[in-house]
Amino acid sequence: MLAALKGLPTYEDIDEKLDGLQLLLAIKGIVYMFQSQKYLPHAIHESVHRFYLLQQSKTDTAAAYLDNFTNIVEVITATGGSIGDHKEILQAVSKE
Repeated sequence: MLAALKGLPTYEDIDEKLDGLQLLLAIKGIVYMFQSQKYLPHAIHESVHRFYLLQQSKTDTAAAYLDNFTNIVEVITATGGSIGDHKEILQAVSKE
């Protein structure tokens, strides 16, 4: 995990500022393995796809659903994506 964190482009900034929130978001991104996907637009698409498929089941409490919703949104923003506005994909494609 530490090696994966040190490999992130934002690691030095997180380490310098001792930013716990950004550290947690970086760990969450590693756990969801978005760094292992080589094609960024596809990684962002997959995270947004999870967001669109999210539903509250009959057994989920409102608090549990909110936790799931918040986690998915944090993963999307941690990977550089956004919901509805995908300028990161346009930038990646324009570089190619």
